[in-house]
Amino acid sequence: MSGPAATIIKARSDTYPLMSGGDVLPRSDQDPKDTVHFSDPKWGVLTKDTPGEQVSTTTWFLGVCRTVDPREIAGFIVWEALAVLIVVLAVSEWVFFFKYVVEPLDSTIRVRNGVIWAISTLLLLYFRQKVRSRCGSDVRSLMDHAEIFVIVSLVMVFSINIAFYLHVPSNIPLRDLGFMFIPPQSEDSKWRPLSDLMTALLPIIFMLQAYLMTRENRCRVMSSFFRVATIAYALRIFTVPLTSLPGPASHCRPGSPLYHPPESWIDVLTRVGPMYGQFNSCGDLIFSGHMAYTNSAMLLYLRTLDRYFVRYSKPRWLLGILYMVALAVLCISGRKHYSVDVILGLIVSSLVFFHFEHSWIPMCLQHPEALALLMHRNGARHRRGSTLLPLKELDDEKDLDPLERIVIVDDPDDTRLLYRSGKNADTPLMTEFTC
Repeated sequence: MSGPAATIIKARSDTYPLMSGGDVLPRSDQDPKDTVHFSDPKWGVLTKDTPGEQVSTTTWFLGVCRTVDPREIAGFIVWEALAVLIVVLAVSEWVFFFKYVVEPLDSTIRVRNGVIWAISTLLLLYFRQKVRSRCGSDVRSLMDHAEIFVIVSLVMVFSINIAFYLHVPSNIPLRDLGFMFIPPQSEDSKWRPLSDLMTALLPIIFMLQAYLMTRENRCRVMSSFFRVATIAYALRIFTVPLTSLPGPASHCRPGSPLYHPPESWIDVLTRVGPMYGQFNSCGDLIFSGHMAYTNSAMLLYLRTLDRYFVRYSKPRWLLGILYMVALAVLCISGRKHYSVDVILGLIVSSLVFFHFEHSWIPMCLQHPEALALLMHRNGARHRRGSTLLPLKELDDEKDLDPLERIVIVDDPDDTRLLYRSGKNADTPLMTEFTC
């Protein structure tokens, strides 16, 4: 095994079993032959080390700051701004087509606006192609994920508008345990917009902290967020419009001046207010988009910090849980959702995250033997709770060179492959790690 992508780390039998910072993950019996090695990450990691080499939090943070290139960050922000501009213009083109080309009854106006729309669309496609041709592969992949997220979000807004169209105003919401224990907010309460602010704030904080990473890792974690949120929103498309429930919010009551449901199919296709913070719709309840979106960002935020900054993991997770509990209470007290919407939003987004964090295809379908490998390395006590069988390759090690062991190397496509060193060094196992 040779080349720049193949880096074998020397085995150590006395290291901590941490999957970060170049540490190794030995078997429970500390057999060096069965040691899995993890290559060094590209973002500074604060790990347990020998007492004399322990790194303080301040030292680590200053070290990370010294590696930050302001010019690189400024360039990345420019690419982000261009990507945002492209998706905003694309959504505007969609709205313009239906409102000013399809809806007018005068054929002359329709033809004139149609020509304007066609020219502006071609110019937008040309501009998008030029931007994508000049950015790197990492940024281009991030743009792909962002565009898919916007497309799915747009379709989800259509489903919200359908639910609003089918909604029947009612003065009596459904009976709800959360409503019984959590008092409602008044219409002019200062706490009312806080849940929307918390939903938008966490991803922004996460994006800002991602600037401390290398561009490669930054694009990777941002793409993970867009992927997980996209799949959660895609599932919400199929649940929101199916069953119309009476909206518990005050603006969903009969006679409310804020109650303005869509009146035609043009309205269904062109009302995109929820995409930029106008949440005056009714009937879009199961499941909560507030909880799904925020929980996706929270889980990715905590997992990324645990991977690269191993100290204070438990306090961080505790704060994350408290943040989500506060958001749930605010959603229920504001009567924006029933309790079942909030709980299902948490459950669905959590399951989506742990299946699609690294790929559009769930790891359990893509590489089901990965878990078997880890269970084999950690001993029999980790296998009792699983029905997954160990790999055949790992059960037949009698014919292997005594010096053979499994190592992880970085490949050019930003994935990690398991290889054997020794006489079968060029033969990869079937397990791929994309973290």
